[in-house]
Amino acid sequence: MNLFRSLAFKGVAIMLAAYPWQWASANASVPRVEVSEALATGDEVLDADFASFFARKKAVTVPRQNAAIGLAGIDAPLGSDFWAFGSKVTEHHRALEAGASQGVLVLDVPGRLKFVGTEEQLACWDGTQTPCAAGAELATLLRNNKELIRRYRTLLSLKTFQDDSANGQVLILLNRLIAAEIYARLRHGEYDMAYRQWHDNFVFLRRALADENGWVAKAILVVALGHGVRTAEQILYAYPEVAAKHGDEFLQALKPSGLKDWNVAAAIRAEYFLFEPALLNSKSEALIRQNYIRNRVLRHSKQVLAAASSHPKAVRNKLDALAKVSGKYCPGVGPESNAASLGKKVADANNAVLCSVLNTQHLGPLVLALHRQDGYMRALSLAVWAKQRGMADAQVRAFIANSRPEFFNPFSDAPMIWDEKLRVIRFTEPVSPSVFDVRLPR
Repeated sequence: MNLFRSLAFKGVAIMLAAYPWQWASANASVPRVEVSEALATGDEVLDADFASFFARKKAVTVPRQNAAIGLAGIDAPLGSDFWAFGSKVTEHHRALEAGASQGVLVLDVPGRLKFVGTEEQLACWDGTQTPCAAGAELATLLRNNKELIRRYRTLLSLKTFQDDSANGQVLILLNRLIAAEIYARLRHGEYDMAYRQWHDNFVFLRRALADENGWVAKAILVVALGHGVRTAEQILYAYPEVAAKHGDEFLQALKPSGLKDWNVAAAIRAEYFLFEPALLNSKSEALIRQNYIRNRVLRHSKQVLAAASSHPKAVRNKLDALAKVSGKYCPGVGPESNAASLGKKVADANNAVLCSVLNTQHLGPLVLALHRQDGYMRALSLAVWAKQRGMADAQVRAFIANSRPEFFNPFSDAPMIWDEKLRVIRFTEPVSPSVFDVRLPR
């Protein structure tokens, strides 16, 4: 997340001027960007494809049709309209992003709901090491958070999730609580209820990930989706009959589609749109050259999109390398630097902005996580198919070996591995490295 998400436009320049040594030391080995004296008297011509690359998709203007607005207001005080509150929260955040003062909207409202519980009580999302909250403890968690759960469930049928919503941590905690409740239902034999609860939530999360939202929203949704992927394996293992009873629907929910499903281009666009109001409000800043900044954001965005679309084995290295690009704008930046000429002062002020905006060091780990989730869904799909078709263990190896490429290990471009002794479908990720297993129930 770039600094414009939390700082007003002027704040970036002030921070960099106050702490230039932090940026210079962090990027000491990165060559400084060349300074153009032409910026002293005018701006650049905007790149011809800027408008098409950052074309806005049709936005949903009715708040109650946009789940991101509902999530932003999900913690509204009891008895209030959480949709109206979500609209105010979103408006408040947009005003801050545009460089307004924090006093534009007052959100210090008494009685805002909080998730009641601890992460330790819900550490069961991995399905392995820590037992889920159960029995009376789980009942208490569900009771204390019933209004948050009720509001969240009203979002699941919505088709749109456009914006970088507030309350990301609440979304993650609610999804952990949902996982714990599903595990409890499985233990109590409430199999179809457990499956339906998982399915509706999982489909919602995948739909939200594919929508027009930025990297922060996608990172939060990927974490929540990870809980759902692991819960799907628990359902299949505890309730093998699900493959016969709901197999086609189960497979449709899990259907892998690679990076296309995560809509990386939308995230890149969304990040610029979050930054754009601050840039447009900089017209009074005598040193700022809007097209100079836009052109470099565009060129860097194209490189990010190309790197993110590269092979999963290479994507982390390519994105990490690109993350260093912003460093060339950073050493010695800031309008208060001892520039020798007006041209250098202008370049320093604009580069201070780019130093922040082009900071994409978080993308490598995030895109790698997206590919891991995709690999897990491929392995799960194979497991559901094997159970749906009633395969004996001796048939599974050949079935996996002859599967279609879209169900291969995304990191090796080879079929998944069948470990007959452990009865797991396995794929490896060499970057971390990590091994992922999906159990096949008997």
